[in-house]
Amino acid sequence: MAAMKTGAGSRTRKYRVTRLSDLHGKVVPFFSQHKLFGRKREAFELFAELVQLMFRKSHLESAGLMKAKALAARLAEHNKRGS
Repeated sequence: MAAMKTGAGSRTRKYRVTRLSDLHGKVVPFFSQHKLFGRKREAFELFAELVQLMFRKSHLESAGLMKAKALAARLAEHNKRGS
């Protein structure tokens, strides 16, 4: 499921995707084809790796869960530094 939100007078759009299958099958391929730049690209690469790990259900195993936590922590730290 997805939803788009626009702020009044805003030039930005927020698009919320709630299904892992949509993230894996639509969002990640789109941004892999249409490259982001700079910090956003670095964040996307971490995000895409996390989506792939979850899509393969690797996070359900101990080693995969540890990797997912590490990726999520790196992504959170990356986004915090950019604020």
